[in-house]
Amino acid sequence: MKGGGPADVASAMSESTRWRLLGLLFERPRPGWRGEIELLAREVSDPKLRETALASRSSDEGSYLRVLGPGGPVSPREVSYRPRHDSGSLLSELAGFYEEYSYRPTTVQNPADHVAVELDFVGFMSQREAYAVARGDDRAAESTRRAKRAFMEEHLGAFSAQLAQRLEGSAQGHLVEAGKVLRSWCPPRSFHANVRSG
Repeated sequence: MKGGGPADVASAMSESTRWRLLGLLFERPRPGWRGEIELLAREVSDPKLRETALASRSSDEGSYLRVLGPGGPVSPREVSYRPRHDSGSLLSELAGFYEEYSYRPTTVQNPADHVAVELDFVGFMSQREAYAVARGDDRAAESTRRAKRAFMEEHLGAFSAQLAQRLEGSAQGHLVEAGKVLRSWCPPRSFHANVRSG
């Protein structure tokens, strides 16, 4: 085990912060939400993401619900974009990913396939990767990296472009910009084999 240096650990933690911030931007505003976004935004160097975080200051629960709430024009849930996929199987698959890596969503108000939960999971996996690198466990770091890529392809990549497109037509402010960031970070799904390992 040769491990990575402090720069490798810092890079993985920085990636974790970016994903967690993007996930927060897709959450329903609640008490403390703006403060969390401001704290994380200070830690990221991505100018587009920081700008999007700043734009969220004018958002409130009502504006969120008008777009992403029940009956709104845009669904934040993966099952809505995969009508040919059995929703029970999809939710079970997500639960399997989360359980395998001992992930517990930071908010209980969103279902497992909500874009905010899936983005938070990717941030969590980046944090696990940083921990493995810091311990000098190259095998665990690579395994985590592969599982994270597989998750992004199989799930976020399966609906991120459609979600972003719908947001552009139905939303305003930070949600439109968050959708653009999401689309650029999660290219459309390809047909690679499932590469999960713990």
